[in-house]
Amino acid sequence: GTSALRENFKKQKKEIGKEKEKEEEEEEEEEGDRKREEEEEEEEEEEEEEEEEEEGDREGEEEEEAEEGERMSILVFLVKING
Repeated sequence: GTSALRENFKKQKKEIGKEKEKEEEEEEEEEGDRKREEEEEEEEEEEEEEEEEEEGDREGEEEEEAEEGERMSILVFLVKING
């Protein structure tokens, strides 16, 4: 009877070991997933910031062009008046 108990105990110990291994692997996978998600979020934030900067640059250029256009209109107007 004792050897059967010992065998049973060994089997249980092996199974517990396997379960622990599985749990550890799952935790590692989850951690990897979390890290990947964080990296993706960081990349998205960087892309958004770059897009905002580009948009800001574009708006600045458009304002400059508009101001230039206004100055040209004023010059043309003055030239017409003073002929």
